[in-house]
Amino acid sequence: MAVVKELIRTEENGSISFGNYELAQKSKVSDFQHQGDVYKVKTFHEITKLERNGMFVYESVPGTAVYNLLQDGSTMSFQVEGAEDAQITVEMEADTEYDITINGADAGTMKTNLGGKLSFSAELGECCGRSEDQKMLKNKKVVYFCQECGYESSKWMGQCPGCKAWNTFVEEAVSTKKTSSSGSRTMAQGQRPEPVKLKDIRISEDERRLTKIGELDRVLGGGIVPGSLVLVGGDPGIGKSTLLFAGMQKSVSVRKLSALYFRGGVFASDPSQSQPDRRI
Repeated sequence: MAVVKELIRTEENGSISFGNYELAQKSKVSDFQHQGDVYKVKTFHEITKLERNGMFVYESVPGTAVYNLLQDGSTMSFQVEGAEDAQITVEMEADTEYDITINGADAGTMKTNLGGKLSFSAELGECCGRSEDQKMLKNKKVVYFCQECGYESSKWMGQCPGCKAWNTFVEEAVSTKKTSSSGSRTMAQGQRPEPVKLKDIRISEDERRLTKIGELDRVLGGGIVPGSLVLVGGDPGIGKSTLLFAGMQKSVSVRKLSALYFRGGVFASDPSQSQPDRRI
């Protein structure tokens, strides 16, 4: 790659390139228009600095040439070239951790300061022509949760749309870094997931225990899941206890399991005020 002779330019992919570390005297462009923003670049062999709409974006000491700089709310990526090692500072979201990737290799995690600045060293060598790919990916985001119902929102709201409660949202930082596990993959930014045929989809189902009562097993989705709680309701005398007794009897006899049955009621000191016996 060569230095950017025009100091700053737009690339075909929508990114920008800037900087000329070969210049002996400071040069600058103050009103470069790109995608509705105004950029200002100052560059020569001692420093390269970029601003967008009057706000700091990038600075290197000594000067460098930067290619294909792309930045959104959570990611910044670019290639940098220089004649010698450089100290680089970029501005991202304040007080936020970012995963750093250099030449495709994981370089660890760094955190911006309260002003949003993140600084690191780039080993560019003692001769021009050596470059590095830099990528900063934010690994956490801030979301807001309702303390009453758990409703999640990307921004704070006075009233929860879920439960209609007021002033219940609290801020919480949530990690967005993907951890690989069996059957899961981390997608690179911009990469689309590949379609999978239905026959190739593997479904992990919970173990279910049949009651040996066909209609009951059908209603339960194929049997009872161990550790689950099933509520059986209905009018008195409809046959709830009979159904449960029959199901337990068959399941216990086949699997040699133990079953516990509770029977209770609400009674008063005066028998005339006692409520009917209720079984659970």
